[in-house]
Amino acid sequence: MTNETSNVGIVVGRTRRQGARRGISRVAALVVLGVVAATVMPYGLLVPKVTAQGSIRDAHTDQPIDGAQVTYGQSAGQSTPATVEPDGTFATGRTPLTDTLVIDAAGYQTARVAIWPPRDHAIRLAPRSFLVTARNAATGQVIPDAETRASSARSQQVEPGRFRVEPARIGATVAVAAPGFREATATFGGDQDQIVVDLQPRLVGSAVDSATGKPMAKMSLTVNGETFKTGDDGSFELGGPPAGRVRALAPGYRRAEVEYVPGQPLAIRMQPIAVKALYLTLYGIVDRGLRQNAFDLIEKTEANALVIDVKGDRGKLTYRSAVPLAETIGANDEPTISNVDELIATLRQRNIYTIARIVIFKDDMLARNGHRAGLDVAVKNGPTEEPWIDGEDLA
Repeated sequence: MTNETSNVGIVVGRTRRQGARRGISRVAALVVLGVVAATVMPYGLLVPKVTAQGSIRDAHTDQPIDGAQVTYGQSAGQSTPATVEPDGTFATGRTPLTDTLVIDAAGYQTARVAIWPPRDHAIRLAPRSFLVTARNAATGQVIPDAETRASSARSQQVEPGRFRVEPARIGATVAVAAPGFREATATFGGDQDQIVVDLQPRLVGSAVDSATGKPMAKMSLTVNGETFKTGDDGSFELGGPPAGRVRALAPGYRRAEVEYVPGQPLAIRMQPIAVKALYLTLYGIVDRGLRQNAFDLIEKTEANALVIDVKGDRGKLTYRSAVPLAETIGANDEPTISNVDELIATLRQRNIYTIARIVIFKDDMLARNGHRAGLDVAVKNGPTEEPWIDGEDLA
């Protein structure tokens, strides 16, 4: 080989080595630039961005969920709401492929769905639920034939008297009803797994004439100190268990008292009475001899009732009334019956039908003294403007 040829070979080898070194330098530069870019630029700018879309439905009914919300952007430290349509479809803005969708709805379990791989997201939310038990308030037993109605929720029987309600939204109300019971409602507060609804038994009854069987319409009943009337068909319903006996009164009938037995309807049979009464004035009722004579006659004859003056011809009362007007005009000044409750108890014990006589259009006490209470109701003598006085010296 000549010297010229050798020199050419040396030059070519040197050129190749220099070219290789330049290639390595370019790769290293690119790597350095990539590292610098990754260090300086936010990670989110390096990841491809896409829009996400899909639909949200109830996992049990496959129906759109009212009020469902979708947020995204958590990978960038944000929480951006997506647009959710009434039919359950949604769409996001552009967001990194590494982002996660967060789906919430009141009464449902939260769902988290990765955007990658890109697709039409069919999201099914599982509803939360709570149990409702219908219970007899009187016995504590479950009511097997109870039914429920839920607002903004679904109710399904899981066993007789027990129901699963979903979705478990705070404020959801459940109405519980059963034959023979008063309807009741319960409201979900958000922290209950089970709600027990106690239903009060309906305390219904009827009143009839014991002789004819006809209903006792508009008859007075007294229960727990409150008085009300029966319906046109003689029926009635109590608001709750009575503390004592149910008392019934009707003109021309004997007073009736019925004991309430839980679980049984109240049946009142009114005994008609043909009233044949004796009469005792406000003075006669307190005379032991006259009163005993009346009792004896009622026991031995067809007489069965006693008429007693409660307010006499002169406007005076036989007992001390708690009415303020009676005290103001002096009607309480001379009561003849010291213990009216004891007298009434004696009459009831003897089964005597008692009638109170109250004089209305003759009231000497009110005519003379009404002005003390601001009631000037007396008939006046024209020339003198004084109360007119009759032949008995009564105003």
